[in-house]
Amino acid sequence: MRAALQSQPDQAGRTQSPLTRLDLFPTPAFVFRWAETEPRKPQLVDAVRRHRAESPGVVKTNRRGWHSETDLPAWKEPGVAELVRWAARCVEEASLAMSDAGGDRPRGAWRVSAWANINPPGGHNISHTHAQRNWHWSACYYVDLPDIAREEIGGALVLEERGTGLRVRDNRPSSRESRYIPSEGELVVFPAWLYHRVEPHAGDSDRISIAFNFHHPDLEPSRLWEHRPRWWWRKFPGLLRRIAKLRGTQDWSAGAAPMGYDVMPAGPAGE
Repeated sequence: MRAALQSQPDQAGRTQSPLTRLDLFPTPAFVFRWAETEPRKPQLVDAVRRHRAESPGVVKTNRRGWHSETDLPAWKEPGVAELVRWAARCVEEASLAMSDAGGDRPRGAWRVSAWANINPPGGHNISHTHAQRNWHWSACYYVDLPDIAREEIGGALVLEERGTGLRVRDNRPSSRESRYIPSEGELVVFPAWLYHRVEPHAGDSDRISIAFNFHHPDLEPSRLWEHRPRWWWRKFPGLLRRIAKLRGTQDWSAGAAPMGYDVMPAGPAGE
């Protein structure tokens, strides 16, 4: 955690005491593996391909890849509901691991948004976060990853820590990043405020993954969320909350749950 920096002379030419760098707080990320990976893979692949055939999808951070609508928790195909409920249990476990000793597990339903991704050769995702809509956790489940073990194939998940990314003007940014090569059946869970991207896929076959966002009322609001609501929402939250409910639009009041589906977690995350 500590790293002494080189001594620097002051204006009078005297050597100052060595500086000490303190890396105080690590950024958490968690990797879970679903016990149902093998039997559920064909079901999930079929479900994703069926929806792709029926919908052009949307363009958000995806480049040259297909991104479904964010209604995956409502899909009726076999295996989908089981995956979503298991993923909710995983973020419940991650939240418990992040709490103080003796902290309580979040109870009840999670608000979930989820979508499928198909990245063909050359497909990738640009850097982004999900915190500004008050999501707490983001995650990605890897359904089908041909040739993922080959380093030259690319397609790694890159997590970027920009909160400490100070830089000298006209110099390279000092933001930190970590590159993770996933495996089929893994769910990678990380804070929604963490920037992330997917490297271009250089293989010959499609890669299929399912991405998630999670919110729970027992968790504190996102720091980015606190600065997002506009003046009307800050001054008249009760009135605008009722209007938003009637219109079926986003509730932007402090700490509000984002648009999504309420999902009860499955059993233990290892199941």
